[in-house]
Parts: sequence; C-alpha cells; structure tokens
Amino acid sequence: MINLDDIASVAATDRAGMLDEMAGFGDQCEQAVDIARRAQLPIEPSGIANIVVLGMGGSGISGDVCRVLFDDVLTVPLQVNRHYRLPAYVGPGTLVLAVSYSGNTEETLAALDEAGQRGAKAVCVSSGGKISQMAKDKGLPLVQIPAGLQPRAALGYLSLPPAVVLERLGLVPDLTAAVTEAVNLLHHQSARLRPQEPESSNPAKQLARRLLGRLPVIYGSEGVTSLAAFRFKCQINENAKQPANWNLLPELDHNEITGWQCLEDISRRFHLIFLRDAEEHPQVKKRVEVTRDLIIDQFCGADEFWSSGASKLARLLSLVYLGDFTSAYLALLNGVDPSPVERIELLKKRLA
Repeated sequence: MINLDDIASVAATDRAGMLDEMAGFGDQCEQAVDIARRAQLPIEPSGIANIVVLGMGGSGISGDVCRVLFDDVLTVPLQVNRHYRLPAYVGPGTLVLAVSYSGNTEETLAALDEAGQRGAKAVCVSSGGKISQMAKDKGLPLVQIPAGLQPRAALGYLSLPPAVVLERLGLVPDLTAAVTEAVNLLHHQSARLRPQEPESSNPAKQLARRLLGRLPVIYGSEGVTSLAAFRFKCQINENAKQPANWNLLPELDHNEITGWQCLEDISRRFHLIFLRDAEEHPQVKKRVEVTRDLIIDQFCGADEFWSSGASKLARLLSLVYLGDFTSAYLALLNGVDPSPVERIELLKKRLA
C-alpha cells in the first residue's frame, strides 16, 4: 500500500497531477472571479423573472453553488437543470446560465438551443467546444475559462463566474468580501492538506486512511453542508473510483434512519461522516445528536467536521476542500490515479 507521505510514490500514482490542481484551488477561485468580471456582459437585467442553470456533473454543481449561496438574497427562483429539456416556464423572462467545462456536454447543448428558441436570455461559461462556438455564432455573452483540467478540478472556474454574472446584473450583493475571505481560507487549508504535510498532521490523509475499505455515508443538512456532502460523494465516486452515499437532515430522519436496522454485517463496513455548519437550524443541531446516537452502532466508525469562515462561500468551500483532498488520497490508497474517468469516457463514446 502506498505511503501517503512518500512524495515520489504519490506522484507516481497521481500521474495527471490531481493533487497539484487541488493545491492551487485558492488561486483558481481568485482568477475565476477576475475572468468573470472582465467578460463582456451585454444583458439588460430588467425583466428577469427566474434563473435556470444548465449543467451536468462537475459543471452542473455550479448551479447548486449559486442556489446555496444566494437562497436568502435572490428575489427570483433559481433552478438547476440537469436534463436535455427545459421546464415549461422558461421563456423571455428567464436568465439561462449554460455551464459546460468542455463545451460539448450534449444535455447542456440541447437545453441551451431550446432556451434560444424560447427567447430566454443566456450567458455561457466554458473553456471552448461547441457551446463556445454557439455563443460566438449567436452573439451570446461568453465567460471563457482556462482549458486542460478535469471538470471536477475546475470548481472555481465553473461556479464563481455564474455567481459573478448574478452580481454584475444586480441580482445578488457584492461578492468581494466573501471571495477574499474564501481565498485566504483556502490558502491556509492548502498548507494543511497538501501532500507535503505529513499524515500525522494532515486531516485529509487521516480521513482517507479511515475510509480505506469502507463505504462512506456522508450526511449534511440544508444549504452549505447538503451541497458539501453531495460534492464529497461525487468526488469519492470519480476520484477514488468507489461507491459512496449521501443524504441530508431533516429529511433522512423521515426514512433513511429506519434503514440502519438490518443487514448489520454489511453496514459494519460503512463509515459515517457528519458535515456541520454554525448556521444550521437549531433543530438540526438536535437532530444530528439524536440521529447519531440512534444509528452509530451500525457503522464501523464516524467523524464530524465543521465548516470554517463567516461567509457562506468560505464555509462551503472549507468543507468541499477537505472532501476533495480526502477523495484524492483515498484514490491513492486504492491504488488508482484519481484523474481518469474511463467509464464516463466509454459511456460518451457509446452514446455518440
């Protein structure tokens, strides 16, 4: 098994440099905001009645970031559309944010084309591909982001430009203070989570070690921790190439909690993770404690992690960053390169 503190062995398995990309996440977020603020945005903000974010996978989560960050300030509804078709209400009063890292995501392309037919206002975020060409052909605003990354390693480039677009249109407050706090926090976390930091003082390496050979079950609650839990699950799938499960309180207390009763011989190989946030609802705080007490004996182990920072952006990214690094270290412990996603690529080829 790989020694996570042996930098040469880590680099030999992480051949595409996923951990290097993660270490630079703070800089990526800063650059993403700068790119989005310099982009041409010839859109009239008046008359926007709803917002729809188009995207799949690592690109689709950009819409979830906007939804979580702005659910308490947006005065119009925002929906994330992960499908070929659009909701019936989409029309001239809709702002469509089409996000695709490659620019070739077929679901997003189909929905963007339909949005144009319905007269919706559209802004594209992409590194190139067909969506960038469509934007140029149809005169749509385009936020051109750097290419060459796995979409899941480009969360800053994908999620912050849509947020900045909403800011520039006057739909959400100024993001400067939140971005500054988040970037500073990410730089601080990077020093603690990067490969050069030994396992004895590296929380991500330690958590990956506890998850080795286990199925992670990640619980959050409304808002920040719900999205962080979903992202954590997806990163374990794509980076570590293994199953994971996620859910959120209070909903899971109305169904899933009863599922941790039978099949104890199987669930004993599951590891429970609670993601916590200082702004979670007071009743959720109680529910976490009671829920854990009721089901903890069904698992092989459990962890609890709290977000850091004051702004929603900082708190969200602090948990996301821990999950990202943990998933990459778990990949190395599993003996796989975190970057390739061969089954996704094979699926795309067969569909084509």
